[in-house]
Amino acid sequence: MRPAVHKPDQILVLDPRLTGWPSYLISAGPDAAVLILDVHRDGLVQIAEVAESYMPVAGLVLIGHGSAGFLVLGQTILEATSLAPQAAQMQRLAQSLAPDARIQMRGLPGIGAPGRYLAHSLSGYFGRIVLTDQMAPRPRLASTCDAAATPRAKISTEKTKACKLSVLDGGKVSAYASTASTSI
Repeated sequence: MRPAVHKPDQILVLDPRLTGWPSYLISAGPDAAVLILDVHRDGLVQIAEVAESYMPVAGLVLIGHGSAGFLVLGQTILEATSLAPQAAQMQRLAQSLAPDARIQMRGLPGIGAPGRYLAHSLSGYFGRIVLTDQMAPRPRLASTCDAAATPRAKISTEKTKACKLSVLDGGKVSAYASTASTSI
């Protein structure tokens, strides 16, 4: 009998041009696949390809490069007033999302009125609400590496937890192992 294979139900999307992007890996948790975009390819195509293999996707977190109201994912540029050229890819991606999927746009692209306008415009294409950091508290993805999730009484400087999650690098699967030391 084969052991059950864990299938992530969330996708964390990272554009590697974002300063400090590796720091987001530890927050991904065991129920998330991490897609590190190939900057030379269409970002929406890459996300749709991965989402199709994990459907139905319950959560999608977009952490891209850009500025307020302007999200860059790979070679794709998303700006509220010019989304029509990407409509087909966004609809393709939407087909892989669960009906109640939660989509989050984190970082600078979601800041202020331009960020909220971009999130609102993306919602129309995805058929689901797209939240920014300013629209709702940042949800925590469960992680076995997160010291804050461990009751304080169990934290010690001698304990070390190992965290393993799927990292998809331009469509190739590799394992990312991290050791997080916890301390009081």
